[in-house]
Amino acid sequence: MGFSVYTLMFFCTVLCHDAQEHKGRLVYFKASLSKGKTFGIHSTVIFDKCEANIGKGYNPTSGVFHAPVSGYYEFKVQLESSGAGGFVFCLVCEGVVKSELSIQRMWSSKFTSAIFHVNAGEHVLVRKTLHGGATPISSGARTQFSGYLLRSD
Repeated sequence: MGFSVYTLMFFCTVLCHDAQEHKGRLVYFKASLSKGKTFGIHSTVIFDKCEANIGKGYNPTSGVFHAPVSGYYEFKVQLESSGAGGFVFCLVCEGVVKSELSIQRMWSSKFTSAIFHVNAGEHVLVRKTLHGGATPISSGARTQFSGYLLRSD
């Protein structure tokens, strides 16, 4: 079963129009810690080394992502503790915990991810929520925060 030239041209036109309509809606960021840091309870983890920031939603000074576009996003967090104790960090959107990770041992690396809807202007961040003493977190590729827009509204 083959398609006519006109059918193929129609599909190409629709696909090109759809791509043009969504052009500029790419939102992606990836950030890490430039050096190891210690975090207390209710501290926001400030990932200050920004590798990518398409859409300019992530602020490496505050550690907060402000959604430039409403839609469904996927966020990923990886943390490695360089100290002993039990620590819990949460991925938070507008004060609501969306996912959490628990680090129980020294030099332990943990990962979490979540997909959820974020309205334009709302903020997402990583925060320490359970205190086990001051939490030293490693730097570099072992400690990252990233997110990207899956589908805009």
